[in-house]
Amino acid sequence: MAAVTLTLGLIFLAPALRSRAHAHSAADAGPVRVVLVDRPGWLGTKDAEVLTRLVAAETGTDPGNRAALQRALARLENCGWYSAVSQVRRASSGEVQVVGEFAVPFALVVDGAGDHLIDQHGRLLPRTYAAGTAPRFPRLIGTREARPVRPGMRWTGADLDAGLSLARIIDQQRWRDQIEAIDVSDYAHEGQLRLVTTNGCIIFWGCAPGEETPAEVSAPQKLRYLQFFEQTHGRIDAECHGSLDVRTDCVGAR
Repeated sequence: MAAVTLTLGLIFLAPALRSRAHAHSAADAGPVRVVLVDRPGWLGTKDAEVLTRLVAAETGTDPGNRAALQRALARLENCGWYSAVSQVRRASSGEVQVVGEFAVPFALVVDGAGDHLIDQHGRLLPRTYAAGTAPRFPRLIGTREARPVRPGMRWTGADLDAGLSLARIIDQQRWRDQIEAIDVSDYAHEGQLRLVTTNGCIIFWGCAPGEETPAEVSAPQKLRYLQFFEQTHGRIDAECHGSLDVRTDCVGAR
């Protein structure tokens, strides 16, 4: 009878013993190594470390825990640096790999709290710069809508959309670094955009590209005007410190 009791006790204790052994084994393995697959060069070391710590905190020392991997995926989807996360998986090597599509920094939206980085689609990224410290991205000033409450959310507003559409075509020009900012403050009431050059000149651009009125020349024609000034004067503002108007057939200067 004692032998039977001992056998039954071992049967019931076996799962618990295996669970404890697994836990000790995981703890002995040390911190999990996290790899951001296809990490882009522009994502700095500090930002990458934030993401890897986030994943490691969720997976702990048990990277094989499926629920933990799902929690890590959910947090990454809301971190702002990814536009989509397809998988957080444990590789055969034991490391945790994050597979997803990174959001690409494209422009800065300026408000009283600083210069906020966004992607081409207007999604807020988790990076804000003090005035004058940001890298050379297109800067959008004069937006009316408030900043999104968290990274990953889209910064709404027709004025921001118009400014982004102009920023996309300016970004393709060799003289893009001569643009200090795209001013969208008049867009809500007048449907007009302005460029501010690094020389302090205001260029009245007009409607968003593709939305021109019959009285206004097309965006390609406006670009040709600026290209001409750049070729003949070395700058798109023709060294003007006042203003240029490129909206009609005749460019006006003040």
